[in-house]
Amino acid sequence: MNNFNSELFVYWLIGQLKINSELLPGEEERLEYYLLKHKELSQLIDCNDLFFLPDRRSVKEELLLWLQAEILFLERRQQLKGRAVFDSCNKSG
Repeated sequence: MNNFNSELFVYWLIGQLKINSELLPGEEERLEYYLLKHKELSQLIDCNDLFFLPDRRSVKEELLLWLQAEILFLERRQQLKGRAVFDSCNKSG
């Protein structure tokens, strides 16, 4: 029996997020999707009394950490791409 804060359940949920994000046409849309999911998840009310494994983080905490890392990665990647375009324009001008 899987607990709701078991690693397998968290990995399954992350897999679902990845599958849905890969259906989107580009990185901007993926970033927007992850930002929306982060917002929706952040606004859920916790019921901390119901942990099956109290020594582990909740599913909500795990997903928020994962989403934060993905959002940060995509934002930095966009910044780097923007710099590369800016640098190539300056070199050719």
